[in-house]
Amino acid sequence: MISSKKVFALRRQMLSAALIMLAALPAISATPAADESPKALIAKWDQGTATIEVTNYPVAARAGYELFAVRCARCHKLARSVNADYVLPDEWEPRIERMRNKWFSGIDKETGKRILDFLVYDASVRKKPRMDAALAKLSAESRKAAEDRIMEIRLRCENKAP
Repeated sequence: MISSKKVFALRRQMLSAALIMLAALPAISATPAADESPKALIAKWDQGTATIEVTNYPVAARAGYELFAVRCARCHKLARSVNADYVLPDEWEPRIERMRNKWFSGIDKETGKRILDFLVYDASVRKKPRMDAALAKLSAESRKAAEDRIMEIRLRCENKAP
């Protein structure tokens, strides 16, 4: 039989562990804060700038921007995509695929690839600090894979792909 002192000590340890976990919860929580609900994020992104200055981008990236601007604006404000927090290929791909499955989007597989290339190239230039932060959160293996894909896309946009 366990003594009341041991039970009390065990309860105190469990309570301490629970308090530590609660204190750390905001830092490790994957759930956005209440003010960052999907609707709130979309509203915030929609209010931002709706264009990107691409005159200094390589020709392939500028062509990708033109496709992006025409196709994406068919369904929603262009500002939503311009200001979205997404920067990594794995963040953009499911969204482009979802749009591709809308018959009126005019996004076929090749167009989707060119839009993805533009969005990732643009993120590597215009949203570089955010991209670096997103990469830093990945495991070493996932980070290497993402960096390789980003480099491949950059080279393709810069017409330097092998």
